[in-house]
Amino acid sequence: ISYAERGVVPGNYYKYLMTDDHELLVRVGEKWQGFGNSSNEATESILRLFDNPAYISSDEDGALWVVDKNSMVYKIDDGDGDAIRTDFNMFIAGVNGSSNSYFNLDNIVFDPDEKAITLDVRAPYYLKETSTMFQYRIEGLMDEWSDWSSSQRINLFLKPGEYTVYVRAMNILGEVSNVKMVEFTIDKPFVQTIAFYLLAGISVAFVFVMIVSVREKKLRHDKMVLEEKVRQRTEEISKQKEYIEHQRDEIIFQKEEITSSITYASRIQTAMLPDISSFTKVFKDSFILFRPRDIVSGDFYWIAGSDDFTYFTAADCTGHGVPGAFMSMLGMSFLSEITGDGKIDLKPSDVLNQLRKKVIMSLSRSRRDGLTFDGMDIALCKYNHKKNSVEFAGAFNPMYHFRGGELTVFKADRMPVGRYIAAAESFTNHETKVESGDVIYLFSDGFADQFGGADCKKYGQRNLRADLTAMVDLPMDEQKKLLNKKFETWKNDQNQVDDVILLGVRF
Repeated sequence: ISYAERGVVPGNYYKYLMTDDHELLVRVGEKWQGFGNSSNEATESILRLFDNPAYISSDEDGALWVVDKNSMVYKIDDGDGDAIRTDFNMFIAGVNGSSNSYFNLDNIVFDPDEKAITLDVRAPYYLKETSTMFQYRIEGLMDEWSDWSSSQRINLFLKPGEYTVYVRAMNILGEVSNVKMVEFTIDKPFVQTIAFYLLAGISVAFVFVMIVSVREKKLRHDKMVLEEKVRQRTEEISKQKEYIEHQRDEIIFQKEEITSSITYASRIQTAMLPDISSFTKVFKDSFILFRPRDIVSGDFYWIAGSDDFTYFTAADCTGHGVPGAFMSMLGMSFLSEITGDGKIDLKPSDVLNQLRKKVIMSLSRSRRDGLTFDGMDIALCKYNHKKNSVEFAGAFNPMYHFRGGELTVFKADRMPVGRYIAAAESFTNHETKVESGDVIYLFSDGFADQFGGADCKKYGQRNLRADLTAMVDLPMDEQKKLLNKKFETWKNDQNQVDDVILLGVRF
């Protein structure tokens, strides 16, 4: 038999004895292990009875002689150990808690607050009973037995539940007793019992039902209140609807009346505007692009003259719509009055000077404070038939003169026909010769100020100049169509921002 099989580890310190017949006995833990041909269990078991044997021997009769550490000599007659073999049993004396003890091992039940359970165990034996050891195993919690312990009290720390504990003992000779079993229960706290769960469930259900009931009652009440409010609001809305519909009908009626009046005013304004034939009679190749923003316009054109000269103009009055239309009618009326319906030979600058006085005087009478900045921007020309010359005076609006594709811009004075913040000065009079094929354009700012295009910005004077330069050699009717198309394309779905007047004449 190898040393390792008997628990002897090389390098460790061990107590050993050598018998007369050269049998080696080594103490491993609490046991003696024999190494040799004559070793037997009886000898090994007997040696356990002695705490620290110093010598062992056997005589001719087979008796064992043992000398202990105190030099006491012992003789054991039965060398094979059969005389000391007896039944070895153990029992559980009681199961104890902190407040209860049970000696009858049937129906053991502990209170929920019991945390430590103690098993009192006994294993009577006539040989060195203090060396008896115990071990236990709890079913369901431990797969292996516990370590051996000499304590006769097994302390268990357990949670509430049902337990089965197995206990066994081992005496000084290494004999293992029968297994004893004890069953006990640690009651669960009330909050962990089925009854508590049922009660809690019933309570929760009751509270839920009460909450739902109260909620439904409140909802019914809120519904009634809401229905009453809805009824009241519906009644109010119905009344308001009737009132609004009445107001709408009144507004529609008034709008129709106003529109009708404006439409009639438009007919009056149209009647006051010169007929297109008045232009074509003097200027065979000419056009007038006239696009009012509203039904009536604040822009106007005008022509009047005699056999020797002809006045023609394009004007932009303050505002648009009805206010602008009234101003435009005043302008046409004053121009006719000043020029004697075109029969009086005046410089365009003198005409504008007189027109300014009349506009200021007329508008001042309509204002209590006597101060107004209403007026008009205008480009006025006088064509002398005999001299083949054109005189020009302008208030903000210039004159474009094309000859052979080259543009000459006659700038207007930077003041309106009306009251101005600076002292009144005379308008500047310009004169230029015209030849056959020359083209003159007069216009308001409506075309250049129109928003549109991909970036929704103003068309601009630069683009207008470029367009007129590109199309100046085309027939006037075709120019009008192209300009009208460009304006529509540029404007796209944007609203027209101002009235538009643009006229062109070819000499």
